[in-house]
Formats: sequence, structure tokens, C-alpha cells
Amino acid sequence: MRRLTKEELLLQLAFEEIKAVPDIQKEKQNAKSTRVYGTGMERSEVKLKTGLDMIDFWVGGVRSLFENGFYETASIRAKNLISKFDELKDNTELRIIIASSLENLQLYGEAISELNKILLISKDEDLNHKIAKKINELKLKITSLREKK
Repeated sequence: MRRLTKEELLLQLAFEEIKAVPDIQKEKQNAKSTRVYGTGMERSEVKLKTGLDMIDFWVGGVRSLFENGFYETASIRAKNLISKFDELKDNTELRIIIASSLENLQLYGEAISELNKILLISKDEDLNHKIAKKINELKLKITSLREKK
């Protein structure tokens, strides 16, 4: 593993944002899956459970990357998971990891953008209050950086 430069990180984050844009072709389905010789095309419970276990495993990996200071990789992997799995679209833990990673990398504007996404999906008033407070803190950091220049 290597550390990414800020430019490489920003490029990768932009790429993940572009990948997250819904594909029009995927939304249009002309035909439903059909059965072949009487067999069903349903997912089995075993495969679904295994898939959810793998998602938990990957989220744990992102958490571990963040806790060990690999902020660049943690933010990229978290964004990648969110874009790949519908189950994680509203996962505030991953979004908090992304925002915290970006803050630790002094990318305050990007962190604010990610925190605003949490405000859009979260129904927890206490969390929303903490997020709004954090956004104000980051805005103050941006202002103080501009004043130094």
C-alpha cells in the first residue's frame, strides 16, 4: 500500500462520483427474467446471506483502513462500496468515515460536501445537530486558511 497524493485522491474521488451517477440503460428493462424448464430464477437465501456477510466484511475493512491512518484509501473504498451496493447508499457510518478522512487530509470543502449528504439521508436529529456543528467548524477552518494566505 502506498499513500496517494492529494491530486491522485481528488481524481479518484471524482471518478467514484461519476461512477455513482445512475445509468439510464440499467433503469430501462424491457423484459423480466424468465424461467427455464420450470426452474425459478430467484436468489437463494444462502447466496443473499453470504453477500451481506461480504458487505459487512468490506465495511469492516474500510473501518480498519481509517483507524490505521490510511485516509486516502479508506475514503476511496468507502465511496466505491456506496456506489456498488444499494444497501449502503444510506449508510451514515461510511459517509462519516469519508468525511473524517477528507478532514484529516485537510480537504475541508470535500468533507463538508460529504457531511451535507449525511444531512440529506439521516433522520436522526441528534446526529444531524452534530453534523451541522461539524460543518460550521470546517467552514471556520476554511476561512482561517484563506486569511493566512
